[in-house]
Amino acid sequence: MFNLYSDCCPICCRKLVQDSNLMKIKCLNGCYSIQYHQSNIDIEIVSIFGHYINFWSDDIRFVILFKKYKVRRKIRYWKRKERYLVKILTTSEF
Repeated sequence: MFNLYSDCCPICCRKLVQDSNLMKIKCLNGCYSIQYHQSNIDIEIVSIFGHYINFWSDDIRFVILFKKYKVRRKIRYWKRKERYLVKILTTSEF
């Protein structure tokens, strides 16, 4: 099991870095990012290869657990058969 909030990318294991915007943490390969917005409702946005999943602070517990399951399922998909490597290599600019 992997932690969605660790200091390394759950897909390619590269270290996550904080973006110049202090509310965003991202993988340098572009696999994964977490972005936070604070206002009257706290919003957390998880991005996996550009596909976004949003979490609101007022979501009921079941919805939050379901969305985190959805994130983990997407991460497992990209790790299976090392699909993330193909994605990174085909979208990298050399």
